[in-house]
Amino acid sequence: MKPALAIYRAILHEIRLQKLHNPIRTDLTTYISREFKKHTVTEEKFCRANESALFDAKTYLEMLRSTRLHRALAAHYKGKGERTIEESANLVGLTSDYTNSPKNHDLVS
Repeated sequence: MKPALAIYRAILHEIRLQKLHNPIRTDLTTYISREFKKHTVTEEKFCRANESALFDAKTYLEMLRSTRLHRALAAHYKGKGERTIEESANLVGLTSDYTNSPKNHDLVS
């Protein structure tokens, strides 16, 4: 598969993951399709504009991926106010052996 086609399909995939109502028929996908068609090379020759367009497409794809991952991380680690010790430990993948029982308070004192 040509790199431009792979990038084009990846951009459309990322747009679908952004959960737009109907990503196939939006102005955004129409614009992207038009830009990719405008920068296709029909002959085997070096074309700086094509390389530049491919670089711009890769950059746009990374921006879409980064935005989606940022939203997922922000939703996962969103502040919920004050957390207990156990909730904080579980959030970062640790387990807390500390409990609020009177037996443990005697050990700490």
